[in-house]
Amino acid sequence: MGIAACFPGLFTDVTRDAAKYAFVSKEIFETGNWMQISIMGEPYYQKPQLLFWLSAASFQVFGISNFSFKILIFIYSLLGCFAVFKLSERLTDRKTGFISAIMVIFSVIFVLYTMDIHTDTVLFTNVALSLWAIRCWLTNEKPFYAFLSGLALGLSFITKGPFGLLIPIGSAAGFLLWKRKISAKIAQQSILIVFITILIGLLAVVPIFQKNGFNGVWYFLWDNNLKRLSGEFNKTSTDYFFYFHNLLYLFLPWTLFLFSGIVFIIRDYFRKKLNANEFFIFWGLFLFLFILSIAQSKLPNYIMSGLPLLAIVSARAWNEIFDKKQKTLVFIHIIILIVLILFTILIPLWFPVQPEHYIWIGIPALTIPAFIFFKTNEAKTTLFVRTLITMLAIALTLNLYVFPMLFSKQGAPKAAKIINEKSLASEEVYYLSPTDISIRDSIEMLNTTAVPGAENIQTELHFYRNYELMFYCEKSVNYIEQLEDIEDIINRRGIWIYTDPTGLEQIQNLTKKPLDLFSIDHLNLKRPAKYIRPSTRGKSLEKTYLVHLE
Repeated sequence: MGIAACFPGLFTDVTRDAAKYAFVSKEIFETGNWMQISIMGEPYYQKPQLLFWLSAASFQVFGISNFSFKILIFIYSLLGCFAVFKLSERLTDRKTGFISAIMVIFSVIFVLYTMDIHTDTVLFTNVALSLWAIRCWLTNEKPFYAFLSGLALGLSFITKGPFGLLIPIGSAAGFLLWKRKISAKIAQQSILIVFITILIGLLAVVPIFQKNGFNGVWYFLWDNNLKRLSGEFNKTSTDYFFYFHNLLYLFLPWTLFLFSGIVFIIRDYFRKKLNANEFFIFWGLFLFLFILSIAQSKLPNYIMSGLPLLAIVSARAWNEIFDKKQKTLVFIHIIILIVLILFTILIPLWFPVQPEHYIWIGIPALTIPAFIFFKTNEAKTTLFVRTLITMLAIALTLNLYVFPMLFSKQGAPKAAKIINEKSLASEEVYYLSPTDISIRDSIEMLNTTAVPGAENIQTELHFYRNYELMFYCEKSVNYIEQLEDIEDIINRRGIWIYTDPTGLEQIQNLTKKPLDLFSIDHLNLKRPAKYIRPSTRGKSLEKTYLVHLE
């Protein structure tokens, strides 16, 4: 049921990073170049290939759509849930393993990031596989698990570079620190793991070297990773508690058990009560949380890669709270569930409801009687199932109503739909944003990097492109990158230009030709708070324009 509740999110429009990844996958599909990752022919070095390969392969089967972009990644994430089960079973017991996997599937973060795809969605699976394989290898010392560990670590690397290795290496170090010795087999087989990891990692590194030499490799391994830590690149937040307050909602409805579990494992660490498996959890999790918290580049989706260990810590806390009959914490959890159920009831009153949404609002409401009347002879089981019912209502509310309603407010997909329906085969499509042009001009005036020859890399990374328009438009989207080029372009025949009010003013000042003008409301999903608040909703939509010059 939890998997089914995620399924509608596969049809929701993409935005921002997900739109960029969708377009990159589309370009791989259209060009057939599976190794050299690019955007409009420009090298793209921020992310390695694995996510793009999954989506491009899906495009080969299903064609280009929201669903085909997400479906293989979603299936891959389910493999991650199975890996969480196997990992937790190895570290604790089979029952706790089952609880850990269920907590992942029935969580807000899983529902959100299987709808809004990021590289961390794929990395979640590879980290879970790496942790499970490494833990099996450290116990059995068999070459098969060494090979599997190297394979999973290699897949982590070609998902998100060196960052993908952080948690598995931290957990393995914690386990060996507890044992305080390394057997001859472990030392020998470690060479095999490193070799396989490097061999797979070369799939990401070699194409970069071929295109931009050592400068590109240096950027990929250093600037794009460690400079995010210092804030020299893509600085977003200095808040050391950023992930604390994001986990408060992202790990609902299990938040209480997550933070209780973190407190419990810290308590046992200082009491020197942790066994080898708990050291494995502790060092992987806290190295991850520490690095993320001090980093100057922070985004909520980064949490996804830590989800396997977060779920196991939460499952352990669930068992301890009930085993020790901590009734106060159980009562607080029940209050949280009631608040969440009320959320699913009241959300239609908060957001505007269209007639086509009436049926979808009714579906989550059907879960409420199940929550009230479900009961077993064991209070622990009853509350667990009621928690699942609550999350099912939330997932359905988000995926059937809230997400589609918000994401459908974007202007670019609507503009692309008009172009796809009305344009002729000979006509061209352009995107014009005077703001983006000024940003690019400013960047090109700066010394963007201390690495000689890497200026093209930095310019490409900082220059924003309208990836939503590029993904949804069946035609290639050209860019007006200099204001001086506008007059020449608008004097041609058969031109479509998607722009903002400033761009429209520039066009109107330069031509006397009649304009076929489409006014399109646009919600910037980077700043959705104004739309969420009813008092400011009317001011939250920006005007964009699609201009057709016949």
